[in-house]
Amino acid sequence: MPLIVAVYLFLQEHLEHQTFQLGNYKIPYVTQQDLTKSAKLPYQIEIIDKKPYYIFPYGGAVLSVPYVALAKTIFHISPASSDGRYHPKGEQRLQVFLAALLMSITGVIFYFTARLILQKAMSVVIVIAALGTQIWSTASRQVESHTWMILLLSIAIYHLFGSKLGRFRINGFFLGTILSWMYFVRPTAAIDVLLITAYVAFRFRKALLPHVITGLIWCSLFLFFSYSVFSKPFPHYYQASRLLSYPIPEFLLGHLISPSRGLFVFLPWTIFLTYLIGKTFRLVTHKDLLILSLVAVVLHLLIVSAYYLWWGGHSFGPRLLSNIVPWLILSLILTVEAWLKQQTKSFSIFRIEAYAGILLIILSVLINGYGAISINALRWNVIPDNIDQNPSRLWDWKNPQFWPRNYEQNFEDEHSNED
Repeated sequence: MPLIVAVYLFLQEHLEHQTFQLGNYKIPYVTQQDLTKSAKLPYQIEIIDKKPYYIFPYGGAVLSVPYVALAKTIFHISPASSDGRYHPKGEQRLQVFLAALLMSITGVIFYFTARLILQKAMSVVIVIAALGTQIWSTASRQVESHTWMILLLSIAIYHLFGSKLGRFRINGFFLGTILSWMYFVRPTAAIDVLLITAYVAFRFRKALLPHVITGLIWCSLFLFFSYSVFSKPFPHYYQASRLLSYPIPEFLLGHLISPSRGLFVFLPWTIFLTYLIGKTFRLVTHKDLLILSLVAVVLHLLIVSAYYLWWGGHSFGPRLLSNIVPWLILSLILTVEAWLKQQTKSFSIFRIEAYAGILLIILSVLINGYGAISINALRWNVIPDNIDQNPSRLWDWKNPQFWPRNYEQNFEDEHSNED
């Protein structure tokens, strides 16, 4: 029961029953008469005062309300039947289209962000590079908090960059609203909220006051919601106790170079980006934005490296690093502009670099395309054994997740034994 189901139940429960708890619906293991914290429940459900609630952030659910309501009213598609029974096929149809739609919009935003300083052809290359990320392999496959987070952050970055270039005037109310909803969608967005707010204070002082006031208003509404529903200022998912006290070096290395979760492994073009940053850093025109991007990436890496389930459960590649993709794209745009200015100095070297960059982008697209369209990429998480029970598999170069193989027979054998 992923996000779309939660959205539907959110609509039904809150609008029809005036409550956020999901007890009136027939979700597996949730309709028991005696609900306790020790009951066997789907991982998306938590029990508060013997009542079931959706455990993940509600921000994405609220933002998805118009889409889910429209699909139910016009197309008669919903993830639950009229009597409240879970309808997997309906839920899948809703998720696939919404996730693809949101990531398509994100790709368009990336294109217009690139067009602020790059020509059309190179802006298209930037969008192709975005396909070689979690945007295609993960965020476009189903609606998770990452999906909405990526879209909102890409909007914030475009608005920030365009305002700095003088293409339009910065709007503190608009930016404050986008950042607030980023946090409502995913709590780790607090990193981006603080960094962008600091940048506004540094670069756009006149916009700081409306920006902060807007954020405080949204924050007050969030606190009111949390107190009224959970009787505490922040829901459980927002508690810092979910993280370890400090980042673990092994987890950090895993996010970077693990054969089944590493950023440089699943997004090879980031190797080229790292090279460009080192080569062109002094020549980057908008160095402040590049520094902002790099700080955001590093802080996100540290945060996810303090999470005990650092590999992100059953997923493809570095799913927990999906939030940094907009920052990586911005860094690529800024460094590519500086790199293009150097082509006249040494054309032969420039051509070699271009070929290497294109090759790494193509490889990235192929890897993430495999993750997006092949069920075997996900079956890797349970064959030969469950990744959550044997995380040492994350370091096995003999069986990396990105390498295409057919698990169909093994998968069928395993489930036939369970039956």
